[in-house]
Amino acid sequence: MTDPILRRDLRIAEDEVRVFRGFKATVVAFIHDTAHDPEARRSLAERLGLPPPRTATSALPQDSRPDDTSQRTTRKSPQEPE
Repeated sequence: MTDPILRRDLRIAEDEVRVFRGFKATVVAFIHDTAHDPEARRSLAERLGLPPPRTATSALPQDSRPDDTSQRTTRKSPQEPE
């Protein structure tokens, strides 16, 4: 690979890839920043084909998440006098 034009073209391509990686890193940081609107972050991720932002619950390990049934409260009917 001693061709100077080929080396120059490769360098230009590498520089462009570096710029696009920086853009992607910025976008991913925005998508996962909870200070921004959740719907806007989800829509942006979907539009760009990126994974959706993690919610507070989905960021927890599976065994640390609250069980749906544990969050339910059952209302006991008042007992009738005997």
